[in-house]
Amino acid sequence: MGTQVVDVIVVGETWLKEARSQYYNIPDYQAVHSCRKTSAGGLAIFIRKELPFAVTANTTYQGYHHIAVKLHAGKNHVLIHGFYRPPDFDAVHLASSIEAILANADTADPCLLVGDMNLPVNNPEARDVQQYTQLLNSYGMAVTNSFVTRPSSNNILDHVVCSVANSSRVSNYTMDCDLSDHSYVLTVLKLKMEQERRTLTKTWTNYTAVNDEYRSFLQEYQLDLLVPNERLQAITERYALLTKKHTRTTTVEVKVKHNCCPWFNYDIWKLSNIKDKVLQKWKANRLDEAQTELLARANQKLNEAKRKAKANYHSRLFCTSNPKLLWSRINEVLG
Repeated sequence: MGTQVVDVIVVGETWLKEARSQYYNIPDYQAVHSCRKTSAGGLAIFIRKELPFAVTANTTYQGYHHIAVKLHAGKNHVLIHGFYRPPDFDAVHLASSIEAILANADTADPCLLVGDMNLPVNNPEARDVQQYTQLLNSYGMAVTNSFVTRPSSNNILDHVVCSVANSSRVSNYTMDCDLSDHSYVLTVLKLKMEQERRTLTKTWTNYTAVNDEYRSFLQEYQLDLLVPNERLQAITERYALLTKKHTRTTTVEVKVKHNCCPWFNYDIWKLSNIKDKVLQKWKANRLDEAQTELLARANQKLNEAKRKAKANYHSRLFCTSNPKLLWSRINEVLG
Protein backbone atom coordinates (compact mmCIF):
# COMPACT_ATOMS: atom_id res chain seq x y z
CA MET A 1 0.00 0.00 0.00
CA GLY A 2 1.05 3.61 -0.40
CA THR A 3 3.81 5.08 1.72
CA GLN A 4 2.82 8.74 1.25
CA VAL A 5 -0.89 8.48 2.04
CA VAL A 6 -3.08 6.89 4.68
CA ASP A 7 -4.87 3.92 3.17
CA VAL A 8 -7.34 3.08 5.93
CA ILE A 9 -8.78 5.15 8.79
CA VAL A 10 -10.71 3.50 11.63
CA VAL A 11 -12.80 5.84 13.80
CA GLY A 12 -14.59 4.72 16.95
CA GLU A 13 -17.47 6.45 18.75
CA THR A 14 -18.70 8.27 15.66
CA TRP A 15 -22.10 8.80 17.34
CA LEU A 16 -23.75 8.67 13.92
CA LYS A 17 -27.23 7.34 13.26
CA GLU A 18 -28.16 5.62 10.00
CA ALA A 19 -30.12 8.56 8.63
CA ARG A 20 -27.14 10.93 8.82
CA SER A 21 -24.19 8.65 8.03
CA GLN A 22 -24.30 9.51 4.31
CA TYR A 23 -23.34 13.10 5.12
CA TYR A 24 -20.10 12.19 6.87
CA ASN A 25 -17.18 11.22 4.67
CA ILE A 26 -13.59 12.15 3.91
CA PRO A 27 -12.69 13.38 0.41
CA ASP A 28 -11.08 10.66 -1.73
CA TYR A 29 -12.13 7.94 0.71
CA GLN A 30 -14.96 5.40 0.72
CA ALA A 31 -16.84 5.05 3.99
CA VAL A 32 -18.21 1.98 5.74
CA HIS A 33 -20.38 2.91 8.74
CA SER A 34 -21.70 0.89 11.65
CA CYS A 35 -24.23 3.31 13.07
CA ARG A 36 -25.31 3.62 16.68
CA LYS A 37 -28.66 2.38 17.90
CA THR A 38 -28.11 3.53 21.47
CA SER A 39 -27.25 6.90 22.98
CA ALA A 40 -23.56 6.54 22.07
CA GLY A 41 -21.18 4.35 20.08
CA GLY A 42 -20.76 4.02 16.35
CA LEU A 43 -17.84 2.93 14.17
CA ALA A 44 -16.56 3.85 10.72
CA ILE A 45 -13.80 2.69 8.40
CA PHE A 46 -12.64 5.02 5.63
CA ILE A 47 -10.72 3.40 2.75
CA ARG A 48 -8.75 5.21 0.07
CA LYS A 49 -10.76 5.22 -3.18
CA GLU A 50 -7.98 3.69 -5.28
CA LEU A 51 -7.87 0.66 -2.99
CA PRO A 52 -10.29 -2.18 -3.89
CA PHE A 53 -11.98 -3.81 -0.92
CA ALA A 54 -14.90 -5.95 0.18
CA VAL A 55 -16.94 -5.64 3.37
CA THR A 56 -17.08 -9.07 5.00
CA ALA A 57 -18.88 -8.12 8.25
CA ASN A 58 -20.78 -5.18 9.70
CA THR A 59 -22.51 -5.86 13.01
CA THR A 60 -23.68 -4.02 16.09
CA TYR A 61 -25.00 -5.37 19.38
CA GLN A 62 -25.84 -3.38 22.52
CA GLY A 63 -23.45 -0.60 21.56
CA TYR A 64 -20.68 -2.96 20.44
CA HIS A 65 -19.59 -2.48 16.81
CA HIS A 66 -17.52 -4.59 14.43
CA ILE A 67 -16.67 -3.91 10.78
CA ALA A 68 -14.47 -6.25 8.73
CA VAL A 69 -13.00 -5.39 5.34
CA LYS A 70 -10.73 -7.32 3.00
CA LEU A 71 -8.34 -5.06 1.12
CA HIS A 72 -6.93 -5.98 -2.29
CA ALA A 73 -3.53 -4.36 -2.77
CA GLY A 74 -2.15 -5.90 -5.95
CA LYS A 75 -1.44 -9.55 -5.22
CA ASN A 76 -1.74 -8.93 -1.50
CA HIS A 77 -4.85 -9.24 0.67
CA VAL A 78 -5.11 -7.67 4.10
CA LEU A 79 -7.94 -8.32 6.56
CA ILE A 80 -8.82 -5.41 8.82
CA HIS A 81 -11.30 -5.77 11.67
CA GLY A 82 -12.40 -2.51 13.27
CA PHE A 83 -13.95 -2.55 16.75
CA TYR A 84 -15.64 -0.31 19.24
CA ARG A 85 -16.48 -1.82 22.62
CA PRO A 86 -18.32 0.35 25.18
CA PRO A 87 -16.80 0.26 28.69
CA ASP A 88 -19.88 -1.50 30.10
CA PHE A 89 -20.12 -4.11 27.32
CA ASP A 90 -19.57 -7.71 28.44
CA ALA A 91 -15.90 -8.64 27.91
CA VAL A 92 -16.90 -12.30 27.52
CA HIS A 93 -19.01 -11.43 24.46
CA LEU A 94 -16.07 -9.48 23.02
CA ALA A 95 -13.81 -12.50 23.54
CA SER A 96 -16.35 -14.78 21.83
CA SER A 97 -16.55 -12.41 18.88
CA ILE A 98 -12.77 -12.22 18.51
CA GLU A 99 -12.37 -15.99 18.87
CA ALA A 100 -14.91 -16.58 16.09
CA ILE A 101 -12.92 -14.21 13.87
CA LEU A 102 -9.55 -15.80 14.58
CA ALA A 103 -10.85 -19.36 14.30
CA ASN A 104 -12.05 -18.67 10.76
CA ALA A 105 -9.24 -16.37 9.61
CA ASP A 106 -7.18 -17.26 6.55
CA THR A 107 -3.68 -17.53 7.97
CA ALA A 108 -2.18 -16.83 4.54
CA ASP A 109 -3.26 -13.15 4.69
CA PRO A 110 -2.14 -10.56 7.25
CA CYS A 111 -4.94 -9.83 9.72
CA LEU A 112 -5.21 -6.71 11.89
CA LEU A 113 -7.66 -6.19 14.76
CA VAL A 114 -7.82 -2.48 15.57
CA GLY A 115 -10.00 -0.18 17.61
CA ASP A 116 -11.13 0.97 21.02
CA MET A 117 -11.44 -2.22 23.06
CA ASN A 118 -11.70 -0.40 26.40
CA LEU A 119 -9.39 -3.00 27.94
CA PRO A 120 -6.30 -1.54 29.65
CA VAL A 121 -3.65 -4.01 28.49
CA ASN A 122 -1.05 -2.08 30.50
CA ASN A 123 -2.86 -3.44 33.59
CA PRO A 124 -2.15 -7.18 33.15
CA GLU A 125 -3.55 -8.07 36.58
CA ALA A 126 -7.11 -7.18 35.56
CA ARG A 127 -9.19 -10.33 35.03
CA ASP A 128 -10.74 -9.20 31.73
CA VAL A 129 -7.31 -8.22 30.41
CA GLN A 130 -5.85 -11.61 31.35
CA GLN A 131 -8.64 -13.47 29.54
CA TYR A 132 -8.24 -11.18 26.51
CA THR A 133 -4.47 -11.61 26.23
CA GLN A 134 -4.69 -15.36 26.85
CA LEU A 135 -7.20 -15.65 24.01
CA LEU A 136 -4.91 -13.71 21.67
CA ASN A 137 -1.90 -15.79 22.71
CA SER A 138 -3.75 -19.03 22.03
CA TYR A 139 -4.09 -17.95 18.38
CA GLY A 140 -0.56 -16.59 18.12
CA MET A 141 -1.77 -12.96 18.22
CA ALA A 142 -0.55 -10.01 20.29
CA VAL A 143 -1.21 -6.32 20.95
CA THR A 144 1.60 -4.48 19.16
CA ASN A 145 1.20 -0.90 20.44
CA SER A 146 2.70 -0.10 23.83
CA PHE A 147 2.08 3.63 24.42
CA VAL A 148 -0.83 5.12 26.36
CA THR A 149 -3.82 5.91 24.12
CA ARG A 150 -6.05 7.56 26.74
CA PRO A 151 -3.84 10.03 28.64
CA SER A 152 -6.50 11.01 31.20
CA SER A 153 -6.54 7.47 32.62
CA ASN A 154 -2.98 6.57 31.59
CA ASN A 155 -4.24 3.40 29.88
CA ILE A 156 -3.76 1.60 26.57
CA LEU A 157 -7.38 1.13 25.53
CA ASP A 158 -6.96 1.29 21.74
CA HIS A 159 -5.23 -1.76 20.33
CA VAL A 160 -3.47 -2.82 17.15
CA VAL A 161 -3.46 -6.63 17.16
CA CYS A 162 -1.73 -8.89 14.67
CA SER A 163 -0.09 -12.30 14.60
CA VAL A 164 3.24 -12.66 16.35
CA ALA A 165 4.66 -13.90 13.05
CA ASN A 166 3.71 -10.59 11.37
CA SER A 167 4.57 -8.31 14.29
CA SER A 168 7.91 -7.34 12.73
CA ARG A 169 5.93 -5.92 9.79
CA VAL A 170 3.99 -3.55 12.02
CA SER A 171 5.16 -0.17 13.33
CA ASN A 172 2.91 1.99 15.53
CA TYR A 173 3.11 5.70 16.30
CA THR A 174 0.93 7.25 19.01
CA MET A 175 0.15 10.97 18.69
CA ASP A 176 -1.81 13.52 20.72
CA CYS A 177 -5.31 14.37 19.52
CA ASP A 178 -7.11 17.64 20.26
CA LEU A 179 -10.47 16.30 19.05
CA SER A 180 -10.79 13.42 21.49
CA ASP A 181 -9.70 12.15 24.89
CA HIS A 182 -8.02 9.28 23.01
CA SER A 183 -4.76 9.57 21.07
CA TYR A 184 -4.25 8.85 17.40
CA VAL A 185 -2.54 5.55 16.63
CA LEU A 186 -0.83 5.51 13.24
CA THR A 187 0.06 2.01 12.05
CA VAL A 188 2.36 1.07 9.18
CA LEU A 189 2.11 -2.47 7.80
CA LYS A 190 4.83 -3.70 5.46
CA LEU A 191 3.24 -6.01 2.93
CA LYS A 192 6.50 -7.47 1.69
CA MET A 193 9.28 -8.72 3.92
CA GLU A 194 12.64 -9.68 2.48
CA GLN A 195 13.31 -13.34 3.12
CA GLU A 196 16.49 -15.29 3.44
CA ARG A 197 17.33 -18.97 3.45
CA ARG A 198 18.51 -20.39 6.73
CA THR A 199 19.92 -23.80 7.54
CA LEU A 200 18.51 -25.35 10.71
CA THR A 201 20.06 -28.38 12.34
CA LYS A 202 19.03 -30.72 15.12
CA THR A 203 21.29 -33.31 16.72
CA TRP A 204 19.98 -36.38 18.54
CA THR A 205 21.90 -38.89 20.64
CA ASN A 206 20.41 -42.28 21.55
CA TYR A 207 21.76 -42.44 25.09
CA THR A 208 19.89 -45.68 25.80
CA ALA A 209 21.98 -47.45 23.15
CA VAL A 210 25.11 -45.65 24.33
CA ASN A 211 24.61 -46.78 27.93
CA ASP A 212 23.78 -50.38 26.95
CA GLU A 213 26.95 -50.77 24.89
CA TYR A 214 28.97 -48.92 27.52
CA ARG A 215 27.86 -51.34 30.25
CA SER A 216 28.77 -54.29 28.02
CA PHE A 217 32.20 -52.77 27.47
CA LEU A 218 32.77 -52.38 31.22
CA GLN A 219 31.77 -56.00 31.83
CA GLU A 220 33.82 -57.52 29.01
CA TYR A 221 36.96 -55.41 29.04
CA GLN A 222 39.59 -56.31 31.66
CA LEU A 223 40.11 -52.80 32.95
CA ASP A 224 41.75 -54.04 36.15
CA LEU A 225 44.83 -55.00 34.16
CA LEU A 226 45.43 -51.36 33.21
CA VAL A 227 47.16 -48.72 35.26
CA PRO A 228 44.80 -45.93 36.47
CA ASN A 229 45.69 -43.42 33.75
CA GLU A 230 45.27 -45.98 30.95
CA ARG A 231 42.02 -47.20 32.50
CA LEU A 232 40.61 -43.65 32.59
CA GLN A 233 41.69 -43.03 29.01
CA ALA A 234 40.10 -46.28 27.78
CA ILE A 235 36.81 -45.49 29.52
CA THR A 236 36.52 -41.91 28.25
CA GLU A 237 37.57 -42.80 24.70
CA ARG A 238 35.07 -45.65 24.48
CA TYR A 239 32.20 -43.48 25.79
CA ALA A 240 33.06 -40.73 23.30
CA LEU A 241 33.19 -43.29 20.49
CA LEU A 242 29.80 -44.77 21.43
CA THR A 243 28.24 -41.31 21.72
CA LYS A 244 29.45 -40.41 18.23
CA LYS A 245 28.21 -43.76 16.88
CA HIS A 246 24.66 -43.22 18.15
CA THR A 247 24.35 -39.52 17.26
CA ARG A 248 22.60 -38.27 14.13
CA THR A 249 22.02 -34.79 12.74
CA THR A 250 19.03 -33.60 10.70
CA THR A 251 19.34 -30.52 8.49
CA VAL A 252 16.56 -28.52 6.80
CA GLU A 253 16.60 -25.43 4.59
CA VAL A 254 13.85 -22.94 5.43
CA LYS A 255 12.86 -19.42 4.41
CA VAL A 256 12.70 -16.86 7.21
CA LYS A 257 12.20 -13.12 7.37
CA HIS A 258 15.44 -11.24 6.84
CA ASN A 259 17.12 -9.99 10.01
CA CYS A 260 14.30 -11.32 12.17
CA CYS A 261 14.09 -13.90 14.97
CA PRO A 262 17.79 -14.84 15.23
CA TRP A 263 16.73 -17.38 17.89
CA PHE A 264 14.55 -19.31 15.41
CA ASN A 265 15.69 -22.93 15.48
CA TYR A 266 14.79 -26.44 14.32
CA ASP A 267 12.54 -27.18 17.30
CA ILE A 268 10.44 -24.05 16.68
CA TRP A 269 10.18 -24.85 12.97
CA LYS A 270 9.08 -28.43 13.68
CA LEU A 271 6.59 -27.49 16.41
CA SER A 272 5.15 -24.68 14.24
CA ASN A 273 4.41 -27.20 11.49
CA ILE A 274 2.79 -29.55 13.99
CA LYS A 275 0.67 -26.75 15.48
CA ASP A 276 -0.49 -25.60 12.03
CA LYS A 277 -1.64 -29.13 11.15
CA VAL A 278 -3.48 -29.50 14.47
CA LEU A 279 -5.07 -26.06 13.98
CA GLN A 280 -6.43 -27.04 10.57
CA LYS A 281 -7.99 -30.21 12.02
CA TRP A 282 -9.47 -28.23 14.90
CA LYS A 283 -11.02 -25.71 12.50
CA ALA A 284 -12.77 -28.58 10.73
CA ASN A 285 -14.43 -29.62 14.00
CA ARG A 286 -14.17 -27.02 16.77
CA LEU A 287 -16.42 -29.02 19.10
CA ASP A 288 -14.02 -31.96 19.21
CA GLU A 289 -12.62 -31.87 22.75
CA ALA A 290 -9.67 -34.08 21.83
CA GLN A 291 -8.61 -31.70 19.04
CA THR A 292 -9.09 -28.71 21.34
CA GLU A 293 -6.81 -30.31 23.91
CA LEU A 294 -4.24 -31.21 21.25
CA LEU A 295 -4.24 -27.61 19.98
CA ALA A 296 -3.71 -26.26 23.50
CA ARG A 297 -0.81 -28.67 24.04
CA ALA A 298 0.72 -27.80 20.66
CA ASN A 299 0.55 -24.08 21.48
CA GLN A 300 2.03 -24.71 24.91
CA LYS A 301 4.96 -26.70 23.52
CA LEU A 302 5.61 -24.12 20.80
CA ASN A 303 5.57 -21.21 23.27
CA GLU A 304 7.90 -23.11 25.61
CA ALA A 305 10.31 -23.82 22.74
CA LYS A 306 10.31 -20.12 21.82
CA ARG A 307 10.95 -19.11 25.43
CA LYS A 308 13.90 -21.49 25.74
CA ALA A 309 15.34 -20.46 22.37
CA LYS A 310 15.16 -16.77 23.25
CA ALA A 311 16.70 -17.36 26.69
CA ASN A 312 19.56 -19.43 25.24
CA TYR A 313 20.20 -16.92 22.46
CA HIS A 314 20.37 -13.91 24.75
CA SER A 315 22.37 -15.82 27.34
CA ARG A 316 25.04 -16.66 24.76
CA LEU A 317 24.84 -13.20 23.26
CA PHE A 318 25.69 -11.34 26.46
CA CYS A 319 27.66 -14.03 28.33
CA THR A 320 31.11 -12.45 28.10
CA SER A 321 33.52 -10.77 30.50
CA ASN A 322 34.88 -8.57 27.71
CA PRO A 323 33.08 -5.18 28.03
CA LYS A 324 34.16 -4.13 24.54
CA LEU A 325 32.60 -7.24 23.01
CA LEU A 326 29.48 -6.82 25.16
CA TRP A 327 28.84 -3.25 23.94
CA SER A 328 29.56 -4.32 20.38
CA ARG A 329 26.83 -6.96 20.65
CA ILE A 330 24.40 -4.49 22.26
CA ASN A 331 24.96 -2.05 19.39
CA GLU A 332 24.42 -4.88 16.91
CA VAL A 333 21.09 -5.83 18.51
CA LEU A 334 19.83 -2.26 18.84
CA GLY A 335 21.06 -1.23 15.42
